[in-house]
Formats: sequence, structure tokens, C-alpha cells
Amino acid sequence: MASLSLREAARATGASKSTILRAIQSGRLLAPKNDDGGYAIDPAELFRVYQPKAEAGAAEPELAPALAPTMTQEAPEEAQASELAARMAALESELLGLKDLLAKASRPRESWWKRLVG
Repeated sequence: MASLSLREAARATGASKSTILRAIQSGRLLAPKNDDGGYAIDPAELFRVYQPKAEAGAAEPELAPALAPTMTQEAPEEAQASELAARMAALESELLGLKDLLAKASRPRESWWKRLVG
């Protein structure tokens, strides 16, 4: 399956590279790193989070080969399973972040309570 770089993903969605990078870093958009340090963004995952850029024509010529395999060859059940797996991973990541935030927030309250009662 062909993947997109940050630049290609930005062109395909109309979003900036930094917006897409922030989505990856926050866990909202799942994209593994390449050997060269860049990101390999799956077009299906990209378009799960961002709408394709509305243009007069089709996708840009250099993006058309990368987008075509994902949109045409994947069976509906596989696409749905892939989307659900990506959503589940994003939710698990968010859950871990919320648990960490809760643990950090409860520590000062516990120390305050010990000083007040103790």
C-alpha cells in the first residue's frame, strides 16, 4: 500500500504540514515513522481524520497513484475493520493520556488533604 509524506498529505487535504504533524503527535492521526525519520501516512487514515481537498479536477497527478490502491482495492469490510482499528488505537491513546492527567491532578489534592487533616 502506498503511503504519503507530510507534504503530500497536506496537499491532499488542504491542511498545513504542521497541522498534520500535530495530529500525528497527539495520536489523532496514526502514522508510523519511516527509516529516514519522516512519516508514512496511510491515505485511508488521513481521510478518516481530514476531508480530501475539494478541487475542480481529481487528485493531483503525483498523488493519484498513491490514493488509488487504497480507495479501489480495499473491500468494504476491510476498510471498516481498518477504520475501527485506527479509531480504537486513537481512543486507547487518549485514555492513557486522561489516566495520566487524572493521576497528576489527584496528587496535589492528596497532599493538600494530608496537610489540612494531618
